[in-house]
Amino acid sequence: DPGDLLSHTEASYVQLESAPRLRTQTAGNEEHLLTPRKENRLQVIHAVIEPGSSGNSQNYSVNSPVHFVHVLDGRLTLSFQDQNWELGAGDSLTFDGNESHTWSTFEDSGATVLWCLTPATGE
Repeated sequence: DPGDLLSHTEASYVQLESAPRLRTQTAGNEEHLLTPRKENRLQVIHAVIEPGSSGNSQNYSVNSPVHFVHVLDGRLTLSFQDQNWELGAGDSLTFDGNESHTWSTFEDSGATVLWCLTPATGE
């Protein structure tokens, strides 16, 4: 079909090593944006979190209704007003990003995680 010559798949390829590095509030932590900056439907962040780190001393919320976190390595605790979730390698959690929360790692174990937010929130 001649129309097939004009159509193409929209795709954005990103290598972790060249992904844009994001600013973090915690020294030693490293976050890279795996989705294009112009992508507003979804934001995926690869984060390497040092042992004993936390997202904030108090709970916070992000203007993104769906958050998903997947732990690639290590352990991560997500804390909400009424519940704590301890996640290990291979564990995932989906939650409302508008709900007040924070995260932390253990003193003896950092974590490598993927954060997925939809829609994207920007940096």
